[in-house]
Amino acid sequence: GNPTVFNTKQVDFDGADDYMDAGVLPDVFRNAFTVSAWVWTDESSGNHQIISTGEGALSQIFQNGQSLAIQVRGSSTITKITSNYFDSAHRNKWVYLTVVYNGSTIKAYRNGVEVDSDTQNTNISYQDSTSGNRIGEWGYSSYQRNFNGQIYSVQVYNRELSANEVLHNYNALKGRFGL
Repeated sequence: GNPTVFNTKQVDFDGADDYMDAGVLPDVFRNAFTVSAWVWTDESSGNHQIISTGEGALSQIFQNGQSLAIQVRGSSTITKITSNYFDSAHRNKWVYLTVVYNGSTIKAYRNGVEVDSDTQNTNISYQDSTSGNRIGEWGYSSYQRNFNGQIYSVQVYNRELSANEVLHNYNALKGRFGL
């Protein structure tokens, strides 16, 4: 796809075929990780991919209607971490999305505040792959989940950020988004 790139950090996805290839991130999604991004979604229904990986423990993070959904590898179950993450109060405006995984618990943050968590009772399988990581699309099967909206400044850490670190990151940039 050909997403509209506003600058080196902000991209507008059309919901049809746009995505960015983030390449291979060796050993990032192993035991613990954090993924964060500023997200502006235009949708209130359907599946819209935020990030998908071809490696490690994380499989995907996506919008499922108003829910934020996360899947770790080794589980066919998709965790709907919170059912109202993208409710009407959080659509058509910037939201600082953060997902933290410590090896057993997934935590979802919105605008620096933890909104939900879920314990994974599965053996995580790690996939080493050169298929890479995508922003804005799930491109690893016969169906597509393209994101409709804007994504700004995706950050990936190979460790669990603390609640204070998540809040600090939100506070450091919220002024740019009128929050």
